Amino acid sequence: MPRPVALVAVIALAGLCGPALSQAAPSRFDIGIQDPLEFPEQDRAGAYRTARDEGVHYVRLPATWGVIAPSRPANASDPNDPAYRWGDLDSRLGSIVSRGMVPILVLSAPPGWAYGSRVTAKPGDFSAFATAAARRYSGGSHPRVRYWQMWNEPNLKMFLDDTAGRYRALVNAGYQAVKGVHGDNVVIAGGLAPFSDPQNQYGIGPFPYMRSLLKAKVSFDIWSHHPYTSGGPNHKAALEQEASLGDLPRMRRLLLSAYRSGKIRSHGAPAFWVTEFGWDTKPPDPGGVPLAQHARWVAEAMYRMWQTDIDTMVWFKLRDDPFNGDWGAGFQGGMFLNTTDLYSNEKRKPVADVLRFPFSAVPEHGRVSVWGRTPRSRRGKITIEMRKGGGWVSIAKVSAGSHGIFRLKLNGRRGARLRARVGGSTSYPFTAVATKDVPVRPFGGG
Repeated sequence: MPRPVALVAVIALAGLCGPALSQAAPSRFDIGIQDPLEFPEQDRAGAYRTARDEGVHYVRLPATWGVIAPSRPANASDPNDPAYRWGDLDSRLGSIVSRGMVPILVLSAPPGWAYGSRVTAKPGDFSAFATAAARRYSGGSHPRVRYWQMWNEPNLKMFLDDTAGRYRALVNAGYQAVKGVHGDNVVIAGGLAPFSDPQNQYGIGPFPYMRSLLKAKVSFDIWSHHPYTSGGPNHKAALEQEASLGDLPRMRRLLLSAYRSGKIRSHGAPAFWVTEFGWDTKPPDPGGVPLAQHARWVAEAMYRMWQTDIDTMVWFKLRDDPFNGDWGAGFQGGMFLNTTDLYSNEKRKPVADVLRFPFSAVPEHGRVSVWGRTPRSRRGKITIEMRKGGGWVSIAKVSAGSHGIFRLKLNGRRGARLRARVGGSTSYPFTAVATKDVPVRPFGGG
């Protein structure tokens, strides 16, 4: 997600009501992380080890077309063509897979030879690149990649300065390419940026872009969005064409409507993911969200996503960017601060505990809706505890399902400070009151 002020300055208070509970709520909720080596990193080995230790399931990393193919290959569908430069991607994928995490590879950022004055690409060129990548990472001597995301935030001109129709053609070309290598490869489309600007100088709002994309048939297995939000976990975007957290149910309805009308070709209804999300924190960013408020917002945001049938969220990112003189030019939404060279010496933020063991207790319909997921998504017997005096007392027990999800309704606990316990792990506490919506800049800035 880029930083232009015109994209992130729109702030409004709106819609404090959460979405209605889905009739088919997911049985799981997996956490991913944006590839930490996409950013300056002093502890490259420690980054992946730390992600694994924090229970991260997916790592989303870019397969930057322009870096991998700086000059046009003679046989672009052949991964062994001498023009290709796979070395850095090979190394990252090997580190991710060897630690038991699952890569999501994002095919994006075309080389200069693939376009003219605007950032775009011919579907044939993209298909050849996608075929080469899928062949290289089909198992055997190189890691197996199953999850393929077609582009990053294509509704922003800095990433794809073309129409939604052209993006549709690229998605269809990529779908045929990677499925042609392995039929069980999974294709992710969308990954849209949430904001726009009135003159469309920087890009198109996600809702008009999505509607244009779905006017004709497009093939994918998962739709994704990046719901950065200028407020709390229930906040709706100020403009109708934008899509923040509170607008995810509306996006889900549009997705299902397009599927039912035959515009989306997939094996069953497409899944819905969030492949990039976060808020900057204070500290270190003076314009970020205070740490305790941030932890609460993230916990409830995950619950609201799950209510909207989203079962995977990719957090942005593992560690804060170092300060470079301008808080607005970096990202301080990490699970860790950036004050030392090694993760073993670094300070974890409260959000790290939330992502490892999500738990929320939200007043809804006169009761308190308790929701969470165990560390590493394992089955278990959960004890719900309430703060009383100087300690914690058990008030309820619930079983987590096969992927660690648990939920229950509590009577008479509104206003209580609650937490969940399983084995030797306890969640970050959550006070059972309605969350106030407060205007923020999702990317901070002093």
